[in-house]
Amino acid sequence: MRERSSGENVAVKLVPVEGDVSELMREIEFLKKCDSPFVTGYKHSYLSEDNTIWIVMEFCEGGSVLDL
Repeated sequence: MRERSSGENVAVKLVPVEGDVSELMREIEFLKKCDSPFVTGYKHSYLSEDNTIWIVMEFCEGGSVLDL
């Protein structure tokens, strides 16, 4: 997906909001603070009208770690 504001390719993780979101919020806070060349960089997150959180991260061409 291409981010409109920067024009760069990004990866987006879509997470449906169901019940307690405290674990998800901890993950987002961790990603915000993490500055390592070995961890995918966090860019932004948004809550959509359909109660889905969009977590926007830097794009890694290799695909998912699970795929590797």
